[in-house]
Amino acid sequence: MNAAVAAYYYARVLKTMIIDAGNEDRPAFALPAMDQLAILVLMAANVLPLLWWGQVEGWARKSLALYIR
Repeated sequence: MNAAVAAYYYARVLKTMIIDAGNEDRPAFALPAMDQLAILVLMAANVLPLLWWGQVEGWARKSLALYIR
């Protein structure tokens, strides 16, 4: 039931954003520079560990070995 309510709600939002006329006149939403920087830092914090995945996996295995003992 909750999924149906959520789908209805989000479908209305998408309809308003994409289909309804009159949205062309509104200016694009601009984020302040500090908000853009915060988003960039959060994205980097999620992507950069993938570059060193072998080392991260090694740390996880070592910590698991310490827990099992």
